[in-house]
Amino acid sequence: YEEMLLSRKQELAIKYLTTDFGTRNTRQGRFRGSIELALTEEGPSVVEIKERLKELLPKRAGIEYEYGERRGRHGHFMGIQIELIGLDYTKLTELAPMVVEKIRAVEDVEDVTSDLEGGDTQLMVQVDRKKAESSGVDSRMVAQTISSSISERPIGKFKTENKEIDIILKIHGDDGFSEEDLRNISLPTESKRIPISAVSTISYRMGSTSIRKENKKSKLIIRVNTKSSGMMAISSRITEVMNTIQFPEGYSWSLGSGWRRFRESEGESNLAIILALIFIYIIMASLFESFVHPFTILLTVPLALFGVAMIFSLTNITLNTTSYLGLLTLFGIVVNNGIILLDHIRKLRKSGMSKNEAIIQGGKDRMRPIIMTAITTIFGVLPLALPFLVPQFFPAAGRRAQMWAPISVAIIGGLTTSTFFTLIILPTFYSISDSATSKVKALLGFTNAKI
Repeated sequence: YEEMLLSRKQELAIKYLTTDFGTRNTRQGRFRGSIELALTEEGPSVVEIKERLKELLPKRAGIEYEYGERRGRHGHFMGIQIELIGLDYTKLTELAPMVVEKIRAVEDVEDVTSDLEGGDTQLMVQVDRKKAESSGVDSRMVAQTISSSISERPIGKFKTENKEIDIILKIHGDDGFSEEDLRNISLPTESKRIPISAVSTISYRMGSTSIRKENKKSKLIIRVNTKSSGMMAISSRITEVMNTIQFPEGYSWSLGSGWRRFRESEGESNLAIILALIFIYIIMASLFESFVHPFTILLTVPLALFGVAMIFSLTNITLNTTSYLGLLTLFGIVVNNGIILLDHIRKLRKSGMSKNEAIIQGGKDRMRPIIMTAITTIFGVLPLALPFLVPQFFPAAGRRAQMWAPISVAIIGGLTTSTFFTLIILPTFYSISDSATSKVKALLGFTNAKI
């Protein structure tokens, strides 16, 4: 496998690889090995490399391929984690396989792994307290007897003329230490010696590579790779499945820390958008000396969001921190077109034109500047989007562009739609709002007041 991968090092963008394999690395009686790939900055995406590996790895009887948690080129986890939390870690290891099977049935989910992956199969000795007490033994005696039978700690020293040699006593058969040997280890009682199996239950379980704790409770993590990058959609499907599972009392589940950070970041971004719109309104209200006309200009924002939604859908870009940054930048740009148009219409009306004449003439006068401003802005941010939109022409910058492309793509999509809608819909809403404002002022008697 190493030779095959290294022979395609450039094709798979492999910087280096590490291999872990050995006769002691087994799981459920089967040998297990792993190859970890470190990727270069340039080259295909992680998803493309994985699909290519599925085609390259030979299919052989008795060999199964599992793909671990997928990480980006900068080491961040590209998927969702599910945390199982409870007091007894052994119980969590019993619940994990059932949860994994249910999660694998979720749409757009693949490569479900857990902390149990990579761990060795373990023999668990569970002492029956009632049987142990009736026989005159306890859990501590059982643990010490097993430990002394299989450990390699010296029980004494054999002295020679030059040195001392450790004396190690342990059970060791022709085939090593087996489950049957463990069952037959004897325990001393007042009347006779009894086997461990008489006071305990011996069973197999998957051992974890690590034991995690959170708030004094054990935690087992299940990692889920997803075919799509939309965390909101896939998390809702996983939540629906997890809510159908009845957990024992004292045991619960939650989406991982990555999901919590995403929700926190989303809340902060939403707050930033609300504050941005408030500040934009305050500035325009002071500029136009009106509380109504700024609302008319702010109608360009949902028109821009329509274009953002379309272009994000076409390019498979999801809402993330960078996308929200692009939206904030877009809001500050799209209102400029509305300000340019509305301010000119107001000046024409002050010069003596009627409302309809001013709207028509203002549209004619400001159509060219608005379109030119939009085009220059779009072409200004286009270099940031091109490596993402057409990576085959920009292989060197393609991967890094994925991080910053949502900013430029949001501006391009939002500005394209808002520009055309501004010239058509904004004058209409201005006419309606101005007529409504005039009627309200007349009704309240504020004939000369500015509202």
